[in-house]
Amino acid sequence: MKSYEEAALEQLKKLEDELGIKIDIQVEPDIESLTVEQLEEYLEDLECRLSDLEDNEPNSSDEEAYDDWEDEYSNIEDLIEQVQERLEELRG
Repeated sequence: MKSYEEAALEQLKKLEDELGIKIDIQVEPDIESLTVEQLEEYLEDLECRLSDLEDNEPNSSDEEAYDDWEDEYSNIEDLIEQVQERLEELRG
């Protein structure tokens, strides 16, 4: 497991403990709490996820699948931009 994933799971575990319930979701890490190394690793993974999405773009005639794909693509692009901005902040 990658270090940024461990950080995200640790935050999820704290929330589960506070609420007293089990939460079964995929969580993106809090980029404000990651180190430069973790951010670089996360950025690399996001870029791979985006590339995978590009390779698996659905046929636009299947409107619902395409809309879901487009939303996911946009979300990952936004995350990439946020991580890049955070890296710039930390690197000064």
